This record gives sequence, C-alpha cells and structure tokens, in this order.
Amino acid sequence: DLRRQITELTLATDTNIGVNGYGQLEVNASQYWVDDGSQSTGSHNSQPELERAFIQHSFTDSNAKLGFYTIDWGAVEIGGPLNVINPGVSVTDMDSGLDPQWLVSATWYWPDGNLSGFINPRAQLTQSDPVTLLDEPRYEAGLRYNLTGQGGDMAFYLAHLVPNTVLLDLSSSNVGLASAYQMAGLSLNRAWGMNLFKFDLAWKHGLQQNN
Repeated sequence: DLRRQITELTLATDTNIGVNGYGQLEVNASQYWVDDGSQSTGSHNSQPELERAFIQHSFTDSNAKLGFYTIDWGAVEIGGPLNVINPGVSVTDMDSGLDPQWLVSATWYWPDGNLSGFINPRAQLTQSDPVTLLDEPRYEAGLRYNLTGQGGDMAFYLAHLVPNTVLLDLSSSNVGLASAYQMAGLSLNRAWGMNLFKFDLAWKHGLQQNN
C-alpha cells in the first residue's frame, strides 16, 4: 500500500558514567511518504520522538534511575492488569508498546528478593482527541516487593496511579476526567516441568469508568 510507506531512523547511544554509572539515549524519527492517509499534515511528515533517555547509578546493594523510560510490572507482558504505569499497551493493538514517561526509581536487593519503588511527578495520558480535563493528573508512586524462590517468584504491589486513558464525559465530547486511584496487586511466575505459568491479580479502588 503506497499510501502507508514509512521510513524510520533510530539514533541510540549509551555510555558508562564513572565507575558505577550508566546512561542511555535513543531518538526515533519516522518519515511518511506518498500522501499517507493517516497523516493529515501532508505527504512528507517527519516525527522525531524521544524514545529513551536516562542515567542510572549502582551502589553495593541498590541502584537508582532517573530519566525518560518505561517500568514493567506484573508477570504478564502484554495487557496485564498490573502493567499500567506507562500508557500504550492494548490487547487489541500489541504493536503499540509502552510509552515512556519521566520517572525516578530505585531498587534495593538481597539474596532472595528485592524492593523497588518509583515516582512519576506528572503522569502522561493517552487520548485520541484534545479534551479539557476537569481534574489535572497528579503524581504517581508505587512499591513492588519481590520474593524469588526455586522455580519461580512472587511479587506484591501497592500504587497510587492516574488512569492511562482519559475518561470522557458523555454529556460533552471535549471534557474528560483522569482522577487518581489506588491499586494493590499480586503476581506469580512459576515453572512446572517444561511449562511456565504466569498469573497477575489487581485490586483497584477509585478507578472511574463510563456508565
């Protein structure tokens, strides 16, 4: 389909920072050709996007990370109920991936597990059309406590989150809501013989939905 011809260019670099530091930068640019019907601005539309940019520092039993990146939660990789920190994942569009956000995170390690936490100072939202938010998104924060055993692992989650998708006011198409909610979760990942079983469970309080 000539209307959908795309050229993509990715520029990526990484480097060590001192003895225990590490940094990474990745920028992606897409060039649409021959009047791509999905682009309203014309036939040659370049869209450079920052895909990843962070610095990380490791200590004896912990590490800290600051920048623009994604955090994966839960055992289920695609469309899991716990993997909701970064917007973008959809069971109907598995190629969409996760959208990076500006995050601060840290992880503390010990022999049979770890504890990690993150703070997102301003949550980003996925919305198909511009809307006026009745409540501005606030911060997000969460903790993950992971225990590793023979043949598998288990993790517990607590988080204060903002919905990834704007909830539209059905009485007005250009007004939306993105009220914060609380989440508690459990994930299991265990191997039995030649089989690997994964399980995610999430309880969410205050998550609004259209009636």
